[in-house]
Amino acid sequence: MTFLHSFWTNKTNILDLKGGFPHAKFHLMSWALSSMQLRKFYDNLELYTDSFGKELLIDRLGLPYTAVHLDLEGLDFGLPRAVWTPKKMYAYAQQNASFLHIDGDVFIWQPFDDGLLAAPLVAQNLDINMDFYKEVLQTVLKEFEYVPDYLDRDLTKDIIAANAGVIGGNNFLFFKEYVQEAYQFLDRNRAHLGKVNLDYLSTFTEQYLYYALARARGLAVAQVVKENVSPTYFPELFRFTDLPNRCAYIHLMNGKAFTTFCENLAQRLYIDYPEMYQCVLDTIQDLTPKTSVLVEKLIDNEATIFYRTQLVLQAWMDVSLSGEYQSTADFIDNLDSLINDLPESEMKELIQEVASFEFEKYEFMNALPDNEVLKSHLKAESVKVNHILSLPLETLLAQEIALSPFAKFIETEWNWAEKNEFALQKQGFDYLDNLSRASAYYRVALIICIEQETVQEMLLDVATILLFEEIGKGCKIKTLIEHGYNQLKNYLPDKTEVQIRQLLLDKITYFLYHHILCLR
Repeated sequence: MTFLHSFWTNKTNILDLKGGFPHAKFHLMSWALSSMQLRKFYDNLELYTDSFGKELLIDRLGLPYTAVHLDLEGLDFGLPRAVWTPKKMYAYAQQNASFLHIDGDVFIWQPFDDGLLAAPLVAQNLDINMDFYKEVLQTVLKEFEYVPDYLDRDLTKDIIAANAGVIGGNNFLFFKEYVQEAYQFLDRNRAHLGKVNLDYLSTFTEQYLYYALARARGLAVAQVVKENVSPTYFPELFRFTDLPNRCAYIHLMNGKAFTTFCENLAQRLYIDYPEMYQCVLDTIQDLTPKTSVLVEKLIDNEATIFYRTQLVLQAWMDVSLSGEYQSTADFIDNLDSLINDLPESEMKELIQEVASFEFEKYEFMNALPDNEVLKSHLKAESVKVNHILSLPLETLLAQEIALSPFAKFIETEWNWAEKNEFALQKQGFDYLDNLSRASAYYRVALIICIEQETVQEMLLDVATILLFEEIGKGCKIKTLIEHGYNQLKNYLPDKTEVQIRQLLLDKITYFLYHHILCLR
């Protein structure tokens, strides 16, 4: 069986080549980790790309592909650039033997099952009733001129697609037919493509048409991930913190946009392939235009540091603090004076708290060591943590841990935390809702994202708060889990003892990897 990657650029500026990541360096790190993990298990990994793709992945990074095809050079379907699937599907159609195409943000830690490799058709998993498929299908049925006869017109039935994070199989002739069907679908509906979200349409064309045609031909699709994805269930495919022993497959998908997953990706590449990690950074540095900035800080001026405070002031008093300040200290002094002059009230208390929340975060960030010093320290800690987590369970449980010197928690009476990337939230809490809410108790952890020179906020749940209160100056992991279990067992009646203990171990592992906890 042949294993494939397809990588096309359409760019000349390296910083524009993000592939859904917030920065190009994470895009290249992803391809590096994906290819190197695949080559751990398979001797034949081929790359379909263009000339710039070859320069990046082969000439500069030296990734371990066994064959390189420049078929994607100059390949133009005359479609909007936002329709991104045709070049990827082109690689499928070139195969004349069994194959698996793997996305560049898929990482494996064990070989695929033999049964999967023997299947006629393969996909990562099945997507069931995801909203965007229905949205596209409704438009297709209503607006498009050419609707293939194998598409189901009954929108009351389950809408099923096959996720193409991994796609292929032994029936390579089917893929030639399927790709031609997909091209015909796009070509004959050119006049109507603008009537639908083109990103959704791209995924629909690749994944929904694939499954619909397979079903029409009476062909089953074998799955890498046995669980189906639905609006109410999503398999945990992003869990870098379960490595090295409790995770075999990761696919970032829409997680590429999240700050913390990018940090996990960079951390993993550094742990397993430190020379490649540095090679990626050097490549970005070498190819970055002189006038560009490699990484932009997310918090870089007075207005963005205290954005929540200003939002509340604007909503309550129609007061704006926008303007030029000689320093952040001047801005803070001006803000303090404004708040102190407010009449005593519950609203003043709320404004004082949000300002205090943002000031604590600001002070924490400014007290951190120089970025390169901190980065060196945290990378070394990551290697140590990874080693400990690779040991047998009893050895792991006997390890002593403590709060990291870089652990920082902010306690508040209202929820000011930013969007919770750790729960895959894409939108933050509506801070103005606090104006009509009673006070309560919240605790937020600050997570250092060293690769992006920023700090992420994580709203803690009760179980995590209990863990951090118990750990104090340090204790064994086993002792911490025992205490946590005794605290939580009456609050989680739907979970078994084994499940609660595993939940607590998961949390400890997570915060070790994110440098809130450290090994003693």
